[in-house]
Amino acid sequence: MRTSLLSRLTAILVVMLLAAAIPVKASDAPAKPEVAKPEVAKLDVAKPAMLKGYYAMMASQLKLSAEQQTKLAAIAEESSQAGKKWEEQNGEKLKQLKVAAKGSDAAAAEKAKTELKTLDEEREKLKDQTEAKINDLLTPDQRIGWASSKLYLGASMSFSKAALTDAQKDQIRKLCDEAAKTQASATDKKSDSALKAELRKEITDKVLTDAQKADLSGGKAQKADKADKGEKAKEHKHEH
Repeated sequence: MRTSLLSRLTAILVVMLLAAAIPVKASDAPAKPEVAKPEVAKLDVAKPAMLKGYYAMMASQLKLSAEQQTKLAAIAEESSQAGKKWEEQNGEKLKQLKVAAKGSDAAAAEKAKTELKTLDEEREKLKDQTEAKINDLLTPDQRIGWASSKLYLGASMSFSKAALTDAQKDQIRKLCDEAAKTQASATDKKSDSALKAELRKEITDKVLTDAQKADLSGGKAQKADKADKGEKAKEHKHEH
């Protein structure tokens, strides 16, 4: 009997030891009190609008803010739609007038040229309206910077055949900056064409070498000679 009691005690002791050795599952452990996490305020950061081509270059050069880029994208879309509408209304007429302006009927050609001029003025007016809206969203410094960039782009095209050096390009940039600043501060502003004409003359006088001037003058002379030959050919054709 004593042996039986000893066996029972031994069995109980083994069970207790095994129970102590078994790891407690996380699910069996007492739940820890949840600590509320502090709410992090979400920043309402405006994402810059997607811009392409001319407008993307503008946004990059002027470092436009996200808000400015969004406004610029809206202006660009509005301008695009206005341009498409103008082309739908006048595209075919424009083609016909260009043909008539080169025709043999002098009176009809003159009339066509007058109408072409009117259409060109209408199209330029649309561009001017877009530029005015863009200028409204720019800061004064950004306006000057963009005006300078446009002047430099025009000058680069005008003197593209002059094989300009890097030093000359830097000189032209400075002249464009000065012209843009002068135009911005002037009370009696010059027209774009007058401003560009003055700038071209200044670049020619102050930046180009004699050899570059001769090259450009030669190209102009060739164009004039070609145009003169074309006019003489027309006159010869009319005579016969």
